[in-house]
This record gives sequence, structure tokens and C-alpha cells, in this order.
Amino acid sequence: MERSIVPAVRAWPDIGRVELTFAEKPVNGLTRVTFTSPVRLDLVDDRLISVNVLHAPELLWTAVRGVASIANDSGWLWITLAEGTRATRRWVGSAGVEFALEGPRLVSVVLELDEGYAG
Repeated sequence: MERSIVPAVRAWPDIGRVELTFAEKPVNGLTRVTFTSPVRLDLVDDRLISVNVLHAPELLWTAVRGVASIANDSGWLWITLAEGTRATRRWVGSAGVEFALEGPRLVSVVLELDEGYAG
């Protein structure tokens, strides 16, 4: 079943933290999957419009399969935050990434960037 959820976005560019929330606060415990990956952030001015996680572990591929705002290309996860908009600038670097799951349901994604992306 496809869930057309565009996540709520909270970002702190000065400290390099981005939080994407896909679901309400979970009822049951969470499984957290953490890893380090190259990432690319696409922005229009200072507004984040997409997040690309370039090396996500295979165990996440199933968790994101039903989320319409996430495309998966062999482990490259492209999370769309705004439709029909072209990036005017990009940030590329490395990040600590955490996916939080409640069973098979994606709850949130947190990125701790190796440096802030504010220009």
C-alpha cells in the first residue's frame, strides 16, 4: 500500500541537523538504524526541497518501498520534500544518518551533517 506522505521538515542549518518526520509519535518501541553516508541536499534559496542519502543499507529498502515521497535506486534514497521545484543550490557532504522504524513503518529520518549547509 502506497503512503503519499511528505515528511514534516525541521532543520538547523547552523549546526547541520535535519529531521524528517513521516508519522505521528509511535505507539510501540522504535528500531533505530544508524549509519554514515554521503548525502546531497537540494535547496531553493534556504528552503530544503530534497534529501539524497547515497548509500543506505539494504534492510531499509523494504521500509521505504511504500512511501511515495522516497525513491530508491539500489540504495540511493531520494526523499522529495517539494514537488515541481528545481534546486538553486546544493550541499554535498557526509552525514550520520538515523532511520527510526516502528515495525515496518518509517517514522523519521535524522541527518547530522559533517558541517552546516547555510551559505
